[in-house]
Amino acid sequence: MNLKINFNHIYISVFSLYFFFWGVDLYQIKFFSFLKNDYFNSFRLSYLILLLFIPIFYDLKKNIFSIKKLFNYQQYIIFFIIFIVLHFFFVRTFYGEIIDPSEIASLFYLIFLSIIYCHYRNFIQDNFKKILTFYLIIFVLYSVFETKIYNHGQCNSDLFIIDIIRTYLKIYLTNSIYIENSHLAIMSIAVFFSSLFILLNDKKKNILFLVLFLIEIIIVLNNLSTTYFVCYFLVQIILLFLLKKNNRKFWVITILFLFINSYLFLSDKNCTEKVTAFSGKNIIKQNIGRDVNLTTSIYERSFIVVIDTFKNYQFGWGIEGMDNAINKLMNRPKYLIKIKDKKNEYNHIYFQSRLLNLKDGLSNSLKMFTEFGFFTFIIFYFFLRYILNIKNIKSYNIFIIALFITMCVRSAGYYNGGFIFCLLEFFYLKKNIDQLKSVNQNN
Repeated sequence: MNLKINFNHIYISVFSLYFFFWGVDLYQIKFFSFLKNDYFNSFRLSYLILLLFIPIFYDLKKNIFSIKKLFNYQQYIIFFIIFIVLHFFFVRTFYGEIIDPSEIASLFYLIFLSIIYCHYRNFIQDNFKKILTFYLIIFVLYSVFETKIYNHGQCNSDLFIIDIIRTYLKIYLTNSIYIENSHLAIMSIAVFFSSLFILLNDKKKNILFLVLFLIEIIIVLNNLSTTYFVCYFLVQIILLFLLKKNNRKFWVITILFLFINSYLFLSDKNCTEKVTAFSGKNIIKQNIGRDVNLTTSIYERSFIVVIDTFKNYQFGWGIEGMDNAINKLMNRPKYLIKIKDKKNEYNHIYFQSRLLNLKDGLSNSLKMFTEFGFFTFIIFYFFLRYILNIKNIKSYNIFIIALFITMCVRSAGYYNGGFIFCLLEFFYLKKNIDQLKSVNQNN
């Protein structure tokens, strides 16, 4: 019997793992639990995307090798990667910072991801519904059968339907594959908008996809976070302002959902605390950890680092250099003094703020401004250019826009959640590859 392997199914599963399973280590899967050790503890399922470089390399061996062919004739992406690499070595040398081997590995990872995206971008767009379906099936099943503690987050409001499910059906819908509710929020907002677009515009009605979509909404409402409310509001406003010609049903449903979110958010002081506690005075006076919760303190620290970057390091700190910027700031005499308040709480928040989220700063926009300085405005220019030039919007475009906005507010770095793919999408030339090849050959 001849066993035929459908590589499209493999590609779909790999891209789903990259976008959504970035927080899942290989040993966490029961079948691979025996692999739990120092090496595999850091091997995430999202890294399996590197396997897609094998067929690319195999095809390149058949032809004359060139950088343009390696990046599938995507000139803007080539320039983008060259800039990041040169910028990294320039600022490290200019500021006399030590280059860590892990940072070199990160650069290679970026290059490999860029090459993969150049060759598979159209495949992702054409099969995006299947990628979402694969993810939603695993997401829902894992949420239903996972036994970890329910609603491990700061927001506690629930809709009546959630109480019914928990009381009468004895089903505790967890945040599934995600460690934190905020991580769930980061991905679920982009999934919500893009999935709804598919359901309203796809001529082929898919009951399975609809059921998965509805269950996913219930799971999200069962594991709320401040990140979800704030980012949903921003995505809604920006999409409404920039994409006015979309389906009216789409806007009616999303705005209705916005009202539900707003009610739950504003009625729960645990949710609003992280926003209301944010202090512009702390940023101006460069106070870290004073009279705020830990999350807000880290956000304020990131803003202070950005301001310090524009004052003293206008070129930025280079990719993955945010930890250097934070350590430089926190080692100044002002921040080495132990300060206690009456309840002795300021000390705890302050020293936690010195140690946590050094690489990501909780926000990719603040991370980019820290690492690339004023060059970051170029990225936002291409983001706006990308939105304004979309003629025939698709679910994948909505996913990229929503994901980029969300991860600019709350994130876990460039390589988690597909943020790098968002950046590469903005620089991607959508002309037919054959046309690009002919232009390059004529030049």
